[in-house]
Amino acid sequence: MELSRDAGAGRARFTFRIAHVSLPKWLYMPLKPHPQVWKAIKQRRIMRLVHHDKQRIIEPHDHGILNSSVQLLAWQVAGLSSRPLPNWLLMKVDEISDMIILKQTFPGGRPTGSARHVRWDKLFIRVQPADEGADVA
Repeated sequence: MELSRDAGAGRARFTFRIAHVSLPKWLYMPLKPHPQVWKAIKQRRIMRLVHHDKQRIIEPHDHGILNSSVQLLAWQVAGLSSRPLPNWLLMKVDEISDMIILKQTFPGGRPTGSARHVRWDKLFIRVQPADEGADVA
């Protein structure tokens, strides 16, 4: 950073110059819910998406901010994975592409021990448990 002062014409003028710095995405990307993820969770709809160059079929469960990035916790039921399926998958939303909400629904939240729940900095939405909100089509 460079600071200079120009006192010409009886007034002080300060100029700041800051070198170009590559900032992390979380500093300039809005930390808000992704509309498609929100809709899929609200309607308990299966999603197809690409994450880390792998097509995945998921049940979206939680959506929120964790470690200063917008993330999605999902139960992956099919597609490509480096782990046995089905399994839990935590994804940064800005690393997801080709997101499609499918017509197929799922029953709702899955029982987990409290130790397995993500401690969100801010939780936008969580899918209702399977026995609540029986308006699933």
